[in-house]
Amino acid sequence: MQNINEKQVIEFLKERQQLLKEELKKIENAINVIESSNIILSGVTPSKKAPKEVVASTRKLEPINEFKPHGRFDERISYALTKLKSGYKEDILETLLKEQPDTDILKLQNALGVRLSYLLKNGLIEGEKHGRKFKYTLK
Repeated sequence: MQNINEKQVIEFLKERQQLLKEELKKIENAINVIESSNIILSGVTPSKKAPKEVVASTRKLEPINEFKPHGRFDERISYALTKLKSGYKEDILETLLKEQPDTDILKLQNALGVRLSYLLKNGLIEGEKHGRKFKYTLK
């Protein structure tokens, strides 16, 4: 059995400290990416205040014929569905990207999937299941 001296303990702890610092930096970067994607997708700057309680809208999405690049995300989705009449997530994504080609496609794709799921679950849009996909329409 090998004896461990103080120098080895200190060396181990310093290595561990460095690994934890690197891990913390990765977490901070992930937080920054998520916050910046929220700014890009919603056009709203993050606030450092306590979050307000969110009240779910019970109104269905209304047809929108004019694209507003800085409008609410739901309005942009509504515009795409108005233009398409009905479409899969990929179709909606393509329509939004035509209007805002500089948008990060992966962030938009993820945000769109989450939002469409929410809108469908809360009855604000309609969706017809086709295998594992939904074809979305305005109500």
